[in-house]
Amino acid sequence: MFGICWDFGHAHLARQDQVSSLKTIGTKLYALHVHDKRGLADEHLLPYFGKIAWNPVMRTLKDVHYKGDFTFAVHHFTDGLPNAYLYRKAIDFAYVLCLCNGK
Repeated sequence: MFGICWDFGHAHLARQDQVSSLKTIGTKLYALHVHDKRGLADEHLLPYFGKIAWNPVMRTLKDVHYKGDFTFAVHHFTDGLPNAYLYRKAIDFAYVLCLCNGK
């Protein structure tokens, strides 16, 4: 069985129309590499912290009946936090944001 893993950040970097591409992929979409970005760097930000239009993307994922996982690659989100308390709060926020994404 073969399918496609869609990388939102790389698609954004390549200036892909994410909604149109996801509709074309349709049922062959098996996995998502979820992260946002602001510019040309591969920043791996949380959704809504960059320039990707997430609301139309989430509607499209629903329309194509995507049932797979959302693999979040947001490893730079906590960079520079000065202590464990803020790190924990940031992780809690990331969890809530990702859990409620698209709702």
